[in-house]
Amino acid sequence: MADPTLPLVSIVIPVRNEAAFIGRSLSSVLAQDYPMSQVEILVVDGMSKDGTRQTVEDFVRRSPHMRLFDNPGRIVPTALNIAFRVALGQWLLRLDAHSIYPPNYLRLCIETAQRTGADNVGGICVTLPRDGSVGARLV
Repeated sequence: MADPTLPLVSIVIPVRNEAAFIGRSLSSVLAQDYPMSQVEILVVDGMSKDGTRQTVEDFVRRSPHMRLFDNPGRIVPTALNIAFRVALGQWLLRLDAHSIYPPNYLRLCIETAQRTGADNVGGICVTLPRDGSVGARLV
């Protein structure tokens, strides 16, 4: 049931060939403590060829709050434009498919924006290496 006291938030996630990351990322988005009745998740796929689309389609089937769109332009700005045209939320939250978000991320972003009047807010980013290799740790 929708909570009219909370703004509707459109989460926009551009993706392309993110099969190694997208499942964990979407799971963390769905685990937010902000009410899902006030969230729409717009995943825009840049014509992935690695199984990303199939993973997102599985999530879409399980979540009525998530939609998948095609991005034939294959670049992030085009994906954002596609999502922005269909987004219904009062707030737009752009997330990355490589990231895992703490359960309070969305709520804290919205609370902070409302409390401060800021036009743009975000959270703390902790960069972790993909694996234990020297190259990954250096990056």
